[in-house]
Amino acid sequence: MKQDSQYDDKFDRYLRDEMDAEERQAFEDLLNEDESLKEEVDLQEDITAGIDLFGSEELKRQLQQSEESATVPLTFSQERSKEQSDKAKAVRPLYFALATAASFILVIVAVWLLNPGGSSQDLYAAYYEPYPNVVNPVERSEGIPTDAAGQAMYYYEQGNYQQAIALFTQQMPTDVAYQFYLGVSYLAVQQPTQAEETLQTLLSDSEGAFYEPALWYISLARLANNQPDAAKITLQQVVGFQGEYATDAQALLEQL
Repeated sequence: MKQDSQYDDKFDRYLRDEMDAEERQAFEDLLNEDESLKEEVDLQEDITAGIDLFGSEELKRQLQQSEESATVPLTFSQERSKEQSDKAKAVRPLYFALATAASFILVIVAVWLLNPGGSSQDLYAAYYEPYPNVVNPVERSEGIPTDAAGQAMYYYEQGNYQQAIALFTQQMPTDVAYQFYLGVSYLAVQQPTQAEETLQTLLSDSEGAFYEPALWYISLARLANNQPDAAKITLQQVVGFQGEYATDAQALLEQL
């Protein structure tokens, strides 16, 4: 499903809660009449909420403190925090996220001690982790979804990336979110060339929600393909973007 450009402004203003009561009611009446439009709004709302949770500044601050105490580059690792709204999702406690981060610290320390410069593939292995499912988390689903894209996200979250890829490519959904997760799935099953080709399609819109994550995973795909010089180009772009992956990208550049 692809968002109709004539509703772009209303989509954004509705999701940012910038409409007055009358305009909001009129837009919600339109959603009730148009099921496909309502599904698109629900999807965008889920993505926005999920990315906000994944990018929680408080959790990043906690992880950065853990990073500083370890005195080594820390791969950003984080679990969804509990959302204070009617879309609340079950999440793991903060201590689990910090423990996960600590495990990545140990991996990076081991790589660094064994090979200070770090081979491209060693660095890829140290920094790679799947992007969390912010589209349709398992906790808010009742069983396995019936549509191919929904099933693909279900298997993605279960770590069954081969099945996710089969379902994604079976339907080839046009939403950028699903294209992004298809690319990350390819990377998870060690198909970096297909991963990069898929993720490249997301770079046409620098304002898109998945633009920076796509750059990051393209960089990792290039490392997995033993292309450090090409990876440096996209890593520099990530650093310049000054988003959630900037610190990791800078740390990687210093090791290449």
